[in-house]
Amino acid sequence: MSAPASRTRRPAQERPWALVTMVAGFVVAAVCVIAVGIVSLELNPLLQ
Repeated sequence: MSAPASRTRRPAQERPWALVTMVAGFVVAAVCVIAVGIVSLELNPLLQ
């Protein structure tokens, strides 16, 4: 009956998923803002 032993919680391997999700969201938002800024800077001379 050693099956329940493998299902015990190990705090060292747990991840704060809320923090990971927030950081991932900020990274995605920053990448989108930077990409839009670069594209707008490249298109500016073409629009003028």
